[in-house]
Amino acid sequence: MKRSYVLGSLLLIPALVVMMATVPGCKKDENKPKDGAASNTDGKGKDGTSTDGGGGKKKGGEPLAAKTDGSLKGKVVYDGNPPERTELPMKGHADETVCKAGPHLDQKWIVSKEHGVANVVVFLDAPEGKYFTTDEKSVKDTKPAVIDQPHCVYEPHVVALFPVWRDDKGKEHKDGQKLLVKNSSSLSHNTKITADKGVIFNETKFKEGGDEVDVPYQGPRKPVDVSCDKHTWMNAKVLTFNHPFFAVTNDKGEFEIKNVPTDVSVTIRYWHEGLDGIREAAKDQTFKAGANEAQEIKIKGKATS
Repeated sequence: MKRSYVLGSLLLIPALVVMMATVPGCKKDENKPKDGAASNTDGKGKDGTSTDGGGGKKKGGEPLAAKTDGSLKGKVVYDGNPPERTELPMKGHADETVCKAGPHLDQKWIVSKEHGVANVVVFLDAPEGKYFTTDEKSVKDTKPAVIDQPHCVYEPHVVALFPVWRDDKGKEHKDGQKLLVKNSSSLSHNTKITADKGVIFNETKFKEGGDEVDVPYQGPRKPVDVSCDKHTWMNAKVLTFNHPFFAVTNDKGEFEIKNVPTDVSVTIRYWHEGLDGIREAAKDQTFKAGANEAQEIKIKGKATS
């Protein structure tokens, strides 16, 4: 029988209750929690080495030896009154009728009546000097991440995938998870995907079943942008990892990370488009085999006028 393990640290550490009214651009010692806020990491290890924000140092380090026989479930909720969603600028567009038949509100803050926040990427980070390993079979068994455009917004609005992975010898493989781009709409869309290296994909005609795209690894601190020149309000974000220990919250704010490492210490972090950078939910978490449940992660965006 699987054991259910409650993350004791999450129940005891008030840092999980996140009060985030920080104005972007302010530099008030972001690494020190204040008034119960979780720290906003800057991507630096203890020795000043840049980390990838989800799997250990970019170079070097040691493999984190662990079984992956656990799972982590949790929920992200908005603390307070969420920002009001505004109408997307579809009015007057030639495709207005078809576009408004689908979602037509701003996609940044999608919050349920119960305050569950959608499109939050929750992921694990290895300890300093360690990195997560993945085996080839797990990679081959992983389906592509999918993004569709049935009307005039991308669904989902946020996608996460691991285009690269590392084996237990430290070798980095670039044949990881791909992105499957679809257009199930009756409208013509050009889906443009822009990474650090520039535009990597820009198509208006799609293969039956969609086009597979090799998204370059940039780490979760540098989301890849998805846009449409024909419908300029359309946008989406793709976060890239070098391991599969992540999940994106659904429209109820729920998430589940499957096959998490057990009996080793890791950190839980999260990202949302409306926050300034990556946030730390809990340090030094040790999961047991079977189901593990986390307390709610509470977040708050910048106040709107």
